[in-house]
Amino acid sequence: MTACASCKTNVPMIENHKLSFQKKLQAVQHWKLLSAELVTKLQQSERKFPGDTVYVDMLGEETEFSQAFGKLLISTLTERGFKVASVESGADVKLLVGSQVVFHGRRYGSGFNATSPISDLALGVRNLLAGDNSGSPGRTRGELLVTAWVHHKDRVLYCSNQIAYITTKDASLYLSGEGWEQFSRVEASRSGFKQWLASSLTDDNRW
Repeated sequence: MTACASCKTNVPMIENHKLSFQKKLQAVQHWKLLSAELVTKLQQSERKFPGDTVYVDMLGEETEFSQAFGKLLISTLTERGFKVASVESGADVKLLVGSQVVFHGRRYGSGFNATSPISDLALGVRNLLAGDNSGSPGRTRGELLVTAWVHHKDRVLYCSNQIAYITTKDASLYLSGEGWEQFSRVEASRSGFKQWLASSLTDDNRW
């Protein structure tokens, strides 16, 4: 440690985050749980909202996720005793909900993901026993950010964020229009490079 303290560098060193867990969305049931979590946050908020009727407005381009999540959210709100307006003019406040998909670049291999070879092995065993190896770095490139605002008279009274992993194969559920086209081009490029690299490493095409 003393030797490290005397080391010098021109840039700050990377400090890894402590071990944490994040859920992965793989079914509509998981979207329902996400909506329930959001409503629970609203109920537990100490902020008092004016009136007692809310209008749900899903922002952005329409996707499979936005359509389903809007319905699930309205259903959960009514089940929890909220009054939900069918038109904006009949509401005291608006609940605006938007989503953003983030796809990260190349992830490191599993050997570099845990803090040590032993902990990496332990995480692998845990995933195996749980029947899910989807926590491997190569399968955590996609993330979904869901943001909800309680809006009243040009003011944001409350804001909440939820983050979850999604699989790249389910990207079409969360993207549409230009976003989906851009994602498709990037993935096609990645796939093409992988095929080229594989063929270049064969006996007949060795570097």
